[in-house]
Amino acid sequence: MSYVDSDEPKNNLGKASSIAGISSLFFGFMPYVGVVSLVLSPFAIIAGLIALRRKPRLFAIIGIVSGMVLPLLAIVATVELGNAIESSLENATTEGTNP
Repeated sequence: MSYVDSDEPKNNLGKASSIAGISSLFFGFMPYVGVVSLVLSPFAIIAGLIALRRKPRLFAIIGIVSGMVLPLLAIVATVELGNAIESSLENATTEGTNP
């Protein structure tokens, strides 16, 4: 049995980037396991940027985009949580002063 190598260019780093980025999205929403996404998300972005030099670039782009989604969601969630805490503290202080 012989294996034939295809002449298509391979971008294994791009594939690894996309797998890491998509995995970070899944792990990011799981309690106690979400810490894994702190490693996978930056790896997906860095590996995707390096893999952009090679063709095909599709997997590298998928890795970069999916690696950036989780940190952006974390920033939005943190800002919204801060706004909710601030508004609840304002409500508590205004309700406490009015008899």
